[in-house]
Amino acid sequence: MSKFKFFCFSLMIVFGVVSCGEKEIVVDCTGIVSTENTYNKGIKSIIDASCATSGCHSEKDKAGGILLHNYDRVKSNFVTGKGLCSIKHKCIPMPEDEPMLSANIIKKIECWVESGAPQ
Repeated sequence: MSKFKFFCFSLMIVFGVVSCGEKEIVVDCTGIVSTENTYNKGIKSIIDASCATSGCHSEKDKAGGILLHNYDRVKSNFVTGKGLCSIKHKCIPMPEDEPMLSANIIKKIECWVESGAPQ
């Protein structure tokens, strides 16, 4: 292989690896009041209705070993990105066998995470 081809091949590998990293996604939280968008004031009711008390990720059911029955569990699942990935239907779609949550609800959860997932 010529030096030029080797150089081009090396550049393609480097750029391919670099571009595969996670990209920071900025969430537009316009209209979301962060002091009102806390776990206790809004997120808990969404999670309870859609995830934790629907017989899936409650303390009793533990579907997939994922518990979303309290603040610490919800925060750890969503701050890592796993929860957001699922509710956006980009990985294991949740709620399972249900339509995706509304864009407004997803935005509230994203903004909650973006603001540090306050309790």
